[in-house]
Amino acid sequence: MKKLLVLTAVTLFSIGFAVSVSCGELSRTSEFFLYEDKPENSGRTDFYTGGAKDWNVGKRVDYLKNYGSFLKRYYGVPKLDEYATYPDEVEKTINALKPAPAPRVRRELHIKRWKWALSDEGAEAGWPAANFDESSWSSSDATPIVIRGEETRDLWLRATVSTGDYEKALLDFESVLGRSEMWVNGAKVAGPDAVHESSAPFRVDLTTWLKKSAENKIVIHVRDHKQRGESSSPDEPSKYMGWGILGDVTLIETGAVVIDNAFIYTKQLSPDSAALKLRLNVKNYRTVQFDGKVRVEVKKWFPKETGVVKTVEFPVSVIAGSGTGSPEYYALDFGTADSPVAPGYERVTESTVFDAAKGYGWDKTEGLKSFDRADAAHVAPVGADLKRDGVEGSRPAALKLTTSPGLWAFEFTMGSADHPVETKVKYIDKYIFEIGKGGFREWEYAPVNSTVYVRGSAASLRFEPPEKGKTFTINALIATNRVPWSQRIEKSIQIPKPEPWSPGSPNLYELRVTLVDSNGRELDDTASTFGVVTLEDRDGELFVNGERYRIRGVLETHSFPPERDDDLRCIAPPDKWIVQDILDNKKANVNMMRFHPAEGLGTNYSRWLDFADQLGMFVIWSPRQWFHWGNRSEEEFSPLIESNLEPSMIRTRNYASVFAWEGGNETYYNDEIWDDRARKFADEFYNLAESLDPSRFILPISFWYAQFEGKADFYKIDPNRGNELTWPGSGRSPLSFWAPNVFWDVHPYPGWYGSWAEIWWGAGKGDSYKKDKIFFISEFGAEGMPNWDLYKNERYYHAWENSASSAAKHEKNRLGRNLGFDEWEISQAYQALVMHNAISVYRTEDADGLAICTGAEGRHNGRYFKGIRDMYRRPKLAYYATRTAYSPLFVEGLNGDIILSSSDSVEPVVVNDGPAADVNIEVVFKDMSGKVVDRQTIKNVVMLGAANVRPGVKIKPENLVSGNYYSVEYIVSDKK
Repeated sequence: MKKLLVLTAVTLFSIGFAVSVSCGELSRTSEFFLYEDKPENSGRTDFYTGGAKDWNVGKRVDYLKNYGSFLKRYYGVPKLDEYATYPDEVEKTINALKPAPAPRVRRELHIKRWKWALSDEGAEAGWPAANFDESSWSSSDATPIVIRGEETRDLWLRATVSTGDYEKALLDFESVLGRSEMWVNGAKVAGPDAVHESSAPFRVDLTTWLKKSAENKIVIHVRDHKQRGESSSPDEPSKYMGWGILGDVTLIETGAVVIDNAFIYTKQLSPDSAALKLRLNVKNYRTVQFDGKVRVEVKKWFPKETGVVKTVEFPVSVIAGSGTGSPEYYALDFGTADSPVAPGYERVTESTVFDAAKGYGWDKTEGLKSFDRADAAHVAPVGADLKRDGVEGSRPAALKLTTSPGLWAFEFTMGSADHPVETKVKYIDKYIFEIGKGGFREWEYAPVNSTVYVRGSAASLRFEPPEKGKTFTINALIATNRVPWSQRIEKSIQIPKPEPWSPGSPNLYELRVTLVDSNGRELDDTASTFGVVTLEDRDGELFVNGERYRIRGVLETHSFPPERDDDLRCIAPPDKWIVQDILDNKKANVNMMRFHPAEGLGTNYSRWLDFADQLGMFVIWSPRQWFHWGNRSEEEFSPLIESNLEPSMIRTRNYASVFAWEGGNETYYNDEIWDDRARKFADEFYNLAESLDPSRFILPISFWYAQFEGKADFYKIDPNRGNELTWPGSGRSPLSFWAPNVFWDVHPYPGWYGSWAEIWWGAGKGDSYKKDKIFFISEFGAEGMPNWDLYKNERYYHAWENSASSAAKHEKNRLGRNLGFDEWEISQAYQALVMHNAISVYRTEDADGLAICTGAEGRHNGRYFKGIRDMYRRPKLAYYATRTAYSPLFVEGLNGDIILSSSDSVEPVVVNDGPAADVNIEVVFKDMSGKVVDRQTIKNVVMLGAANVRPGVKIKPENLVSGNYYSVEYIVSDKK
């Protein structure tokens, strides 16, 4: 139930009787209206109808001209070429931020220097070789390294790494976009695809490949990640997304017992203490059991460091793994005897019988057939021999490998032009991989992984089709026994006098976990930061750190200003653009940024979270892939979710700024198919996300409130909307829909895709409106042209009429005609009107969270003008209107009404996201010149903390002239 305080005792003073006070001003917000004293204007009048028969196109445009003039005068922006944050402030902010704490025991080497070149024939030219001369290649001293623009060739990278002495060497990739493979000192160690249609974090064990205390050569090949010739946009090639290394590449050198995935979160919080839960894995690569202890240290880290506030030690024992120095490793390439063999692989044909000297081969060869399809057109763009040849069979066949007892990891690559992935793999009595009919699409060759405990001196992998009459296919196999025993540990930790993290107080702690053996020798350690944060749904109201809280958010769609004609920076933006976006949003009173879960709009690069943690910004974060199902079978959900969500969450879940995990956006729209897959996907996503992090909110599919439950009452107000709800909405919600850490959200677009009627989805209900759960409006808004005078001679000049979202068509529907390019300020004024009025109504109706669409020009092709700033981050009029409507202490009285008559009144509602206070509210009416024409005061208003207040006062303005435009300003002052 909303907390609304109705005040029955108020005092109104006209301008002639106002008492002059000298108390401090707390807030100043303003609204705009037309005064027309006509009966048809009584009550709420929206922009489209105007409440009058003569409210024609000319009057709508005139209204917007005057509204735009008012906004520019009110905010002091005579020219729309200003910036909210300038480069010197951005640079100063970056320099003031702290680098992440470093481990003291393990050695972490961030590989930044790379030589790179482009070619589709790099393998044939000998580029993977350790002694290849790359002196003529281009150089880079930092990652990311992303290929953009019209380029269509694969990316090759080479780095020289100097190692020390170690027992384990692990190479961590934050993100590689594009199918990749890797060589170390000329030997292939990862492939055929280290990444498959994903840019999720991954790790490669290089212990037996690197030379200790020596220089080593690492070579990475990244394929153009899109099918060449295809496009995600009507007139732009998909290559503009880019491919390459998007984030950090870090070599870890440490002991043979390793700390992994240390995660800490807040279970309970009080002023005196915080109850924390620590999870971590200890991996033992030794061939003997490890007995030792774990030491945990917590100290205050940001904004100021203090001494250790808590130290905890506890014993740990981990049974033996499969060793670190074993040379047992198989890389097998299946196909015909004369087809080319992938570098680093051994050829296996249908006649390769098991040979103990080689250590691999078929147990029996009857029914097997090798093939080589180098001319397969649909796989030619992929450019990998491992996908053009293989061995297939219509009945079970066993492949034997000489092994030793212990854990073994297997990576299979399967599929052919004739047969989708319909293969079972069995070890003894257990299927370690199985995907049946309707599996991956034909062109999606599937690398899959499985780890099993090999019991004897030989592993026999039984390959078979999923059903009689079908055919199995295997293209490649990598098998390795360098697999540790992993033990998960959970411990409770109490810290005294906690300093919680929030966007207003971004306090961070350092977590250092050290592994010590029985002799007291430190073997490994990790260092990270975290925040003390609790997020709760209390009977339909959002609480952060035990206090009522409301989200004022914006959607981030990964679009950045090009620094060169071929450089669109949407994948892994430089620090300056990330920091400017966060600072711009904070100045607009934004406290949360929602990141679209889609590689098509950019990759969720964790540097965002580094800055959000310290600058103070909540984030709705997502895995590395937008989980649209399309033509996929439900069998694909599990491997996609596991391969994307789990590594992405594990890398980022310690960030204090993460508010929620999101898996899909408007997913049900895909192919206009509605079936039970949506519910299964939502529950599967929720279950995995909740198991990895039970402390955050989870949003399996954004906009699922309407699509599952059909409860979008605000749509039904408009007869032209809601048709799509007849098929998804019938109460068929998944079980996770009702989970306590799941919120509901909707995507209405009043004044743009939908009519203005949509704005009042809950308006006017007051105390009678009760939410079942926390409720977000996570997309709303309208498009507005940029300042075309600033876009001359640039790629996207005058692209409005070809907007991907048919912006000009929607503009004509709402205004009555298309605007000319010289009328861009009118377009911006309309966008500002939509933003201000929608936010005003949603906030007074006590929505728990809002997220406008979008903060800056959206898509990377520059044809998506929903941003309240343009592509170059120059604020539009909507930025200033949003800043006012998002004020932590905000007053509005028009409730979306744009025309007042003598029978109308202004009924102020106070939206207070801050502490409680007793205030006076001046209500000041001004004409277009800024002259005050009426002033009235509401005295002794008692504001509750983080609550809305309806004083119950109706103010009728005096001295207004019919046909004139006015503003009403609300000045809130402490009555003390």
